[in-house]
Amino acid sequence: MRDLMQTGDLCIIYHSSAGDDTGAVGVAKVSSEAYADPTQFDAKSDYYEPKATKAKPVWTVRDISFVEKFSNVVHLSRIKLDPAFAEMELLRRGNRLSIQRLSKKHFEKLVTLGSRG
Repeated sequence: MRDLMQTGDLCIIYHSSAGDDTGAVGVAKVSSEAYADPTQFDAKSDYYEPKATKAKPVWTVRDISFVEKFSNVVHLSRIKLDPAFAEMELLRRGNRLSIQRLSKKHFEKLVTLGSRG
């Protein structure tokens, strides 16, 4: 997130492991610079990282702001069947869903499908 996103970038909100609703559901905007995730310093947190220091944090976060909810979920099954998405990172084995590069072409197609069905 620190290296792939810049403040002001638009991104797709994607629900994973959501049963029949797994897919792209809306648009968000990166609304802050990267900063140290405060939970890594809290020994009571599930996300505590004993190796993290204020000078050298292990985890960073960015704030994300809601922009738009799609009228229609763009289901993963639809994405998999559409040749226009063949090169999308989402469809490559072994990729994490949380943060991925998304081409302008794929972003625009997801927005179109989500808005119009």
